[in-house]
Amino acid sequence: MLARLRATIEHRDDGYIDAEVYRDELEILDRSLRSAGFGAVADQELRDALRRADVFGFHLASLDVRQHSNVHDRVVAELLARGGRPDYLERDEAGRRTLLGEVLARRSRRNATGRSVPRRPGDARDARGDRPRAPRARPRACERYVVSFTREVSDLLEVVFLARAAGLAPGELRPVPLLEQLEDLDRAGAIATDVLAQDTLRRELNGELEVMIGYSDSGKQVGYVAAAVALRDAQLALAAAADHAGVMLTVFHGRGGALGRGGGPESESIRAQPAAALRGRIASPSKARR
Repeated sequence: MLARLRATIEHRDDGYIDAEVYRDELEILDRSLRSAGFGAVADQELRDALRRADVFGFHLASLDVRQHSNVHDRVVAELLARGGRPDYLERDEAGRRTLLGEVLARRSRRNATGRSVPRRPGDARDARGDRPRAPRARPRACERYVVSFTREVSDLLEVVFLARAAGLAPGELRPVPLLEQLEDLDRAGAIATDVLAQDTLRRELNGELEVMIGYSDSGKQVGYVAAAVALRDAQLALAAAADHAGVMLTVFHGRGGALGRGGGPESESIRAQPAAALRGRIASPSKARR
């Protein structure tokens, strides 16, 4: 086990695939010691090792990737054009969904475009090369891809397309819509319902709908009070959509660290959220995920 841990640190092939395999072996040691009457030994360093594996895995903390949906539009259009589909940006929402659905269904997860990752500067390398490869270094080190200015289902399908192009399997990188403009918050329920109706996206979500809601832009548009009402209504609509689809809901509050961004002191902000949207789960960029 020690040799495999060293190999894992050095990224060698004989290392652990993930922390769960390592933890399973720790459990074998624990059961063996206890069955032999050495429970006092198991309760020392071995128990600490199990706790560290549970809390930190091999990644310490899970990070989120975030990029603007317009960047994805350009990158996906470029890659599809190389594959003989030059009209992506000219298509309407239905056309984009159809094309992305066809490509995702036809191509293998190893390479969604049939071409290698671009090795040059620019949007394509940033959004398709560097970023989606981050989770490969440590499983669970990066599980979420937040899509700023999510307006339509295609904004999330583009992330799935890029994840496949980077060699990620379904469910390795969950697309998380960020609703920040007032008009998008007003459509939160419709967007969530639309997302959950897509079989491709349902597979990526693994039974959990996570949505980030933005406080800053809505507050700039209509002021603190009106924005607070819109954020509350959006959460209720998201909860209703999640209940209808039978999935878990996690609301990621993008409220920032300054009180002026909206929301006030965090403890009071949490208590003020609608119970239907909380259910014991909340995410905030300034706090650990609960």
